[in-house]
Amino acid sequence: MASRGRAPAFPIPVGGRTFPPSRPLSVYTDMPVLVHSLDLPARFYLTDHAQDADILWATPAFFASHVPQSARGRRQWKATLPFLGEVDDKCQLVHLLTRLSHTRSQLSIPWLPRSYCLPEDLPRLLDDWETPSSRPPSAPPSTWILKPPHLARGWDIALTRSLPCILRHLQASGRLLVSDYLTSPDLWLDGHKYDLRMYVLLLSPSLVLIHRQFRVRRASQPYSMALEHLEDLRIHLTNTTLGLSGLGQADAGGEEGHGCPTETVSCLDFVEKWESLHPGREGWEGVRRRIDSMLRECFSLIGRAGGREGGREALHVHDPYGRALVGVDVLLDRATLSPHLIEINASPNISGMLSERPGFSNEVFSAAFIEGGWREDGNGFYPLIDQQNPNEGCS
Repeated sequence: MASRGRAPAFPIPVGGRTFPPSRPLSVYTDMPVLVHSLDLPARFYLTDHAQDADILWATPAFFASHVPQSARGRRQWKATLPFLGEVDDKCQLVHLLTRLSHTRSQLSIPWLPRSYCLPEDLPRLLDDWETPSSRPPSAPPSTWILKPPHLARGWDIALTRSLPCILRHLQASGRLLVSDYLTSPDLWLDGHKYDLRMYVLLLSPSLVLIHRQFRVRRASQPYSMALEHLEDLRIHLTNTTLGLSGLGQADAGGEEGHGCPTETVSCLDFVEKWESLHPGREGWEGVRRRIDSMLRECFSLIGRAGGREGGREALHVHDPYGRALVGVDVLLDRATLSPHLIEINASPNISGMLSERPGFSNEVFSAAFIEGGWREDGNGFYPLIDQQNPNEGCS
């Protein structure tokens, strides 16, 4: 077994034996999209028998009810990690990163919106609301976005400038994340808000990969901060539908929702047109480096963080047989082009990614389970964090 804090060496002994390169690995999944997209028969094949599989790549619901064979003396790879619940829950992620900023004598993290997790942060919210603001009198009032802490996917979200409205939503939901709304997001050529869904592959505390390609999700109505438009989520949300399948559990991008499908822009089209929308400003490559720098800092912080269970380190409570593909949602500020972290989804939908990049599942599995797989020609992953080869931790 690999030592603490190091990426496991390949091949790894599993259940007293080693996976030889010549033997394909059996994969159990309950995700239809993976059944139809994983196509590397020389390396992986699907099985209907979870107890006999080498790899379990399944939904959180499966892992909630399934006892891994590792608990019975047999090692299995699995698409889950001990800390995923902490980063997938918006409130827990905010508390984790805020705590880290205080230990580093930072008042705030510039790429993390100011947030309150209710009800526990309600006294702080009330105190801050009553404290005279340093904002100039001519500045527009603060706008807040209200979200459930977990699995919102465009549902039960509201924008408001009213404290009574926040309290009503808290009473109705019982638990609520209240965050400063980025009122000046970068806009696409038609004046619509967009966000970027990045795909990050967590292999160990010391090896975190990101894919070069990403999804661009676009709101369905032109952007406006007029008071009468605050309740129109078609203007403010890019994920207004509920997804039903994915390489991870479903998130935005599916069939039902607020009356309109999630609209996307091809990643290649986006990159080609982006610079024409920002003449004389920083090029896209520079913005992408800033996004990568933000995510590198984010996952490095999480990796060093004290977890919520007995002060253990979150990422370093690591199962060397665990893997995770997470989706990270990013917004750009219109004035500065600075990236802002919106949320991390521990089980992202990849159906849209597959429509643009049909071999994405093959890339994920090769990077996750084949030695040096992410270095192969055609594999779009590269390291955000590579402590074994520090010079490779950049795009």
